[in-house]
Amino acid sequence: MSRADFVCVPRLRVRWAEVDMQKIVFNGHYLTYIDTAIAEYWREIGLPYPQGYVARQYSAMAVSM
Repeated sequence: MSRADFVCVPRLRVRWAEVDMQKIVFNGHYLTYIDTAIAEYWREIGLPYPQGYVARQYSAMAVSM
């Protein structure tokens, strides 16, 4: 697929505090990035976030412990 095929292509800048001394993003920040991507996608398609997300009872992640 080409980039033009996607509805939403936001850019995310990784901040200095999110990387270690080897300039690798700490995996604990991945969930924040996923939440940001979901919010930008919903805004792009015109649905309110998080109100529309909660009202429709969607779940993007599953966590088992």
